[in-house]
Amino acid sequence: MKIKLTVKPVHYWTGNDFVKYFKSKYSQLYNKEYEQLTETDFAKDALQMRKIVSIFIKKNRPKELVLNFIDWIFIEYPKRTDLTDPLSVSFLQYWITDYLKEPVELKKKEKRKTKEDIEQDTYSPEMKKWLEEQRKTYKAPKPEDYRVNR
Repeated sequence: MKIKLTVKPVHYWTGNDFVKYFKSKYSQLYNKEYEQLTETDFAKDALQMRKIVSIFIKKNRPKELVLNFIDWIFIEYPKRTDLTDPLSVSFLQYWITDYLKEPVELKKKEKRKTKEDIEQDTYSPEMKKWLEEQRKTYKAPKPEDYRVNR
């Protein structure tokens, strides 16, 4: 069964259209209809989907990525063995932060400075020499040195 998209482009879709896409994807993968008992359930799903779409818009992501996000949910859901409830639109809200995290290689990470790097940046040559001497002669106290006689 192929998923039929509406005639209008995705960037004009509303929450209702994305719920319809979710329902068709659900029925395609699980060979049963997505359970919505009343029209109120559809309205709740559409409202949740509208919130999700607004999060994508606030993050300057195109609406087309919402389709990728829904597809990603259907891939990730079976991997989560701790989940016992059937997949629903409400799960999308819980997983949106995981999906919108940027990959590690795209984030600009500062190289963590070592103790030596910090010392080179901040200490004068005399201070560095003194620190080296102190490190050589320093002896850590023994646990019995901390005991108080009472």
